[in-house]
Amino acid sequence: MTADDRQLPVQARQSIIASIMTVNEKQLRLESAANGRDIQRACVLRDIEKLGASAALDEQLKDLDADIAKLAAERQRLILEREWLEQSLSSSLSETPTGSRQ
Repeated sequence: MTADDRQLPVQARQSIIASIMTVNEKQLRLESAANGRDIQRACVLRDIEKLGASAALDEQLKDLDADIAKLAAERQRLILEREWLEQSLSSSLSETPTGSRQ
């Protein structure tokens, strides 16, 4: 195995690690957005309890529920993507020839 042959797996692993970091960043942003929607939803529910139901509040609640569902779906997609990346990284590490360090 030449030095160039060993370099490719290192570069591939670095790319996978960078992708994992990107997915983690996206998930942190998504969690922040989801937490914000949860707070907004709690405020709307509080307003409905205090003021009574109205078309405007019902519409806000419906919109927030749709946003929360979209964020949950995106969260699940990111989890699957990270799992795939982690599996790819694990596989690339197990393919490293015995006794070589990269």
